[in-house]
Amino acid sequence: MLGGLLAGKNIEEMKKIEEVGELLGLVFQIKDNELSIFASEEELGKKVGIDIIENKKTHYRELLYQKSSIEEKEFLNKTFGDENLTFDSIMKVREMMINKGVREELQNKMNDIVIKSKNILTDIEFNPNSKEVLISFMDYLLYRTK
Repeated sequence: MLGGLLAGKNIEEMKKIEEVGELLGLVFQIKDNELSIFASEEELGKKVGIDIIENKKTHYRELLYQKSSIEEKEFLNKTFGDENLTFDSIMKVREMMINKGVREELQNKMNDIVIKSKNILTDIEFNPNSKEVLISFMDYLLYRTK
């Protein structure tokens, strides 16, 4: 928003810039949660599964719980927050997220958010080169590996 303010954008454009910023923050967070579960330690540069160990209330966790049976929730309750989490347990959570469509659903959500953000940008007048940089950044958010 600071860039829009300095560029002299009107209040309607500033609201659109703020909305894009909030949407991109959401994409960043969902992708960060995905990487915590699905990336390798080499790619990520930190311990894989840390969000599971710390029992973080991520979009992935919430959606997995919604799609799980009572028996599966019992496993998840033992797994999320387990400081001694094994690699096998992380792999089982990954498998559940894939099989239940959690990863695909959230990937689609991120894609939809980026499309919405790009559409909002079409209504804002600013330097075409700057717009291209922002669009490239949006794509980077979707496909980053760390």
